This record gives sequence, structure tokens and C-alpha cells, in this order.
Amino acid sequence: MPEIDLDSWQLFLTFALGTRRARGRPRKPPAVTPTPVTWQIPGQLALFPARPDYLRFTRARHANPDNPTLVDARQVAQRLAENRGWAWWILREINDGLLVLLSGHAPGDIIAYSDIVPIDQLGHNVAHTAEVLDLLGILDDDRTPTFDAWLQRKLTLLTPTLASEIELWATTLRDGGPRTLQRSTDTVRNYLDAALPTLIDWSTRYQHLREVTRQDIKDATTGMTGLKRKRALVGLRSIFQFHKGAGHLFKDPTTRINTGSIATSLPAPLRPEQLEALVKHATTPLRRLVLALTAVHAARPTTLRGLLPARPHDHHRRPPTSAR
Repeated sequence: MPEIDLDSWQLFLTFALGTRRARGRPRKPPAVTPTPVTWQIPGQLALFPARPDYLRFTRARHANPDNPTLVDARQVAQRLAENRGWAWWILREINDGLLVLLSGHAPGDIIAYSDIVPIDQLGHNVAHTAEVLDLLGILDDDRTPTFDAWLQRKLTLLTPTLASEIELWATTLRDGGPRTLQRSTDTVRNYLDAALPTLIDWSTRYQHLREVTRQDIKDATTGMTGLKRKRALVGLRSIFQFHKGAGHLFKDPTTRINTGSIATSLPAPLRPEQLEALVKHATTPLRRLVLALTAVHAARPTTLRGLLPARPHDHHRRPPTSAR
């Protein structure tokens, strides 16, 4: 009986089985769960600054809900929602926005407000999400304040040197300084709007405020009367007083120029149809009282705001007895 070569039979069987398996239905490769992409390894310095594009965020590839900063941010958002009574869908939008912004966050990263704005296209809440980041101390609010944008538009109408002097006055008046009381932005706007036509005219002749004379102030306000003249002089006086106090000018040309008084006129009487409509509207005792004080006695708004309606039980109290 011939001997059987076992090694040859093993090779033959392996080849045959492998050929049959290859000719049959191929096996389905095992499912591989993608790991979140780490945008920056914690502790590793960034190679170069780059603006993130959060619109390219995909939940399957980039989401990392275990990021420590993201976990802290969602806890802050939950507390804000409870304290302010936000609806559930607002909190969901904030959490989704935080997932986009903080899945790849590394210690020391600062997120600019301008980079958050595009996530509005993804349906996320921008304002409240930015508020959460601000509470965590990782927000860079790089928005241009409306006052600064408004001021720059006004300054473009002046020569560069004169514009720099006006900008210094306006910003110091808004922020306050060692010798300057802080004013509201509305006050600075009113001052500059009133003085701007005169400043534009001076820009055609002068480069600095120190070139302006007392006669220039009088000439600029000659054609003005009433409230317009008063506002222009108040605005110009604020500008020159500031630069005189800062040592930029030798003298203030607005000194001893009277702003004048504004003539007050009596209020016009109501027309019959207006009075009739107001009477129909006055359906409560308090409204009738306000109407009588306004239409008959011409009470001022400040007086009316100071009125307090009597409490219901006040009429049961006995009036104090007069001293004999």
C-alpha cells in the first residue's frame, strides 16, 4: 500500500477550501466605529493660528461629548435654563451649539464671537451659547460696538488730524478719565451731531482745533436760533473744554459765549374729537384722574409718574384729628 503524503493532502484541502470560499459570497467586513477627530492634542502648542470652520462639523466624525470643557459648559447651560425659565428647545439648541464648538476644545483655547455666528445656519442659538462661553471665560467678544462704528462713520467726514482730536474727546467722554466725568453714549451722540456741521466746515480750513478762534465760534452760530444754537454751542463747548483741560489748547474760544435761553410755548389745546376719544378710553378711576390732570390742569409727565393710586382700604381709615 503506497504511503500517503499528509503534507500534500493538507495543502490540497487548504487550496480547495480557499478557492471555494473565494468563488462564493464575500464576507461583510466588520463594522468599525470611527473615533472622534482630535483637533488639537491637549498640551500641544498650535502650529499656526487658523480660523475654525464650524459649518464643516459632522456629529459622526467630530462629536466628542466627553470633552471636559463641553461637560462643564453643558452644566452651566442647565443652570442658566433653570434660573431663567428657558424652554426645553432653547436648551437643546444651546447644547447642540456647544457640542459643535467644544468637541475639539483644548485647554487654553479662546473662541471668538465672530466664529460662533455661522452656527446659526445649523439651527443653533448663537447669543445664549456665547453667554455660556463667556461665563466659562473662553469667549473673545470681538464684535465692534455700535457706538464705535457710528463714531468712525462720523469721523470720516473730517480731516485726519481733526478727526483724531474729536475721537479722543468722544471716547474719553464715553469711558471717563482723570478730569472727565463719564457720560452716556446718547449724550456723546447728541453733542457730536450738534457740533458736526461746524466741524465739517472747519475741516476745509483748519487742521487742528487750536486754530479755531472766538470769531469762528460766533460765525458758526450766527445763523442759528433757539434750541439748534444752544445744542451746537453746548457740543462745541464740551469739545474745547476737554482739550483745554487736557493741555492741548492754550485757550477755550467758547468761553463767555452765552448759549441763550429757549422760549417755551404753551401746550396746544386738544381738538374735540381727540378729547372725546380720550374720554371713551378712560374707563377706570385712575385713567379719568390722569385725563383730568392732563387736559384741564396741564400736569407734566414727571408729575403723573409720581402719582400712586390709593390702596382699597385707605378710605376706611379715619382722617387724623386736627389739633385744637
